[in-house]
Amino acid sequence: MNFTENPNLDYCGSCNRAIRKKKEDEEKEEHKRSRAIELSEERNRRYAEKARAKQQEIREGHRVIGEGEGDKRCSSQKDSSRTKGKIRVRSPKRAKEEREYLRRREKYLTLHPECERCGCPSSEVHHRAGRTGKLLINVLYFMAVCRECHHWIELHPEQSKKQGYSVNRLTL
Repeated sequence: MNFTENPNLDYCGSCNRAIRKKKEDEEKEEHKRSRAIELSEERNRRYAEKARAKQQEIREGHRVIGEGEGDKRCSSQKDSSRTKGKIRVRSPKRAKEEREYLRRREKYLTLHPECERCGCPSSEVHHRAGRTGKLLINVLYFMAVCRECHHWIELHPEQSKKQGYSVNRLTL
């Protein structure tokens, strides 16, 4: 078999079939990667320019008050009656119930130092009927438990109800 060798091709030693050189393939892949990086950088530049233009538009449309002090509201928002203050995390009534619960919890854990499920030292109080409303401070539904048992009770609600570790609130 006589054939003319092409400098852009490699030839298989056993069948003399032409094979493309790996170098060209690697160069094409490198070109694709660099082009993808260029396009990504261009997209990022355009995004940053749009963001700067939008901020400038906002500043021109509204006079920003207290810039640099953390309070970046415009004058129309500053004078608005809608901004009264922060929303409370909990109501004053619930906060009072939680303070009472902490007192009762500490007292209950000192009276019941062992886990009521396994006998280990107790560290938490499980609420058999949940924590809603007055059930939060109702000691009748407290249960002193260790962390592992509390975790098991919460992960297995059906078994917990059968074994008496949880109570259905609808039947109270």
